[in-house]
Formats: sequence, C-alpha cells, structure tokens
Amino acid sequence: MYEGQTKHEHVPGQTGRPIRARVLLVHENSTDLGNNRAILQQLGCQVFACATYVDGLRSLEAERWDLIVVSQGSPAFEGRSVLERTMEINRDIPVLILTRWHDMPSYVQAMHLGAVDYLEEPVSLSEMGWVLETHLRWPRSQDAQQVNVDLDAEAYAKAPGIIHKTLSETKPRLIHNSTGATG
Repeated sequence: MYEGQTKHEHVPGQTGRPIRARVLLVHENSTDLGNNRAILQQLGCQVFACATYVDGLRSLEAERWDLIVVSQGSPAFEGRSVLERTMEINRDIPVLILTRWHDMPSYVQAMHLGAVDYLEEPVSLSEMGWVLETHLRWPRSQDAQQVNVDLDAEAYAKAPGIIHKTLSETKPRLIHNSTGATG
C-alpha cells in the first residue's frame, strides 16, 4: 500500500505495469517539488526536477520528455512560460498544471494554452496515477475530437460548469452543469 492510498483503492500504474515515462517536473516550492517527485517515482516515472521556471525552460529545450508537470506559481501564473514553450516545441507533449490557488482565470488560460489537466495540490498518488495513465495511454493528436476537462467534486462545485475545448476552437466553451446550455 502507498502513502495516501486506502485499502481498496486501485492505483493506476501499480498493478505490475509501472508508468515508464520521462517526466520534467518544474516547481518553485521545494516541499511540493519533493512530494510530487516522490509520487511520480512511486508510479514508475523517471523524474527530472527543476526548482525554477528558468531551469525548467532550459531542461525543456535540452531533452525529450513524455510529460511536463509544472506548478502554476502564484495567481500571476508564472508557470505559463513553461506551458507556452512546450506547446511551441511539440503540442503532443502533455502538460499538467499543479496549483495551490483556486483561480478560474488561470485555469481557463492554462487549458486554452494547451494544458491537459489542472490539479489542486496536494495531489494524491491515486489521482496522479489516474492522470498519468489517462494522458500517456491516449496521446494527444491534431485529429482528436475533443479535450475533456474533468474537475474533481470540490472544484466542480466551485466552478460554474464544465469547460470543454475542441482542438479546432480558439476559445474554450463553457457548458453549464445545470442546463447544458453553451456559452
């Protein structure tokens, strides 16, 4: 059993099939950097951790990565530079944004720029495993029909709806959770 796992909880990647991925982890908070590195390593990932966004950008340019995990930073969204540069290099590399801030404008901006998911920290082992298996098993492509943003129950209750973005759209569309009307 792993830290943060309940007795009956299935942890993706831990059933004899570890997630073999080269992950660039960029986080300016040393405690969160260490915690997230440990979780990714428990899932079987080879993790290269950077403690600054500048170092993250350098590493992004120097190596080939299967996944980028970057902290949002403050509500000013300092991690945006890593997300934007990743999308310039290769839009098929999934980028996961981690945050300690409930900030809907940064969430919408991250998804619009190409992030595959946006998770509130602390992230559990099972949640990270699910996200990694989802985004590494079904790679992104220009032919994809739709990118669905799944919010956890708490975030869903705070958000006005579910945001769906198709790759052909330039702006996300908001689908209200009560009526299904689009905005």
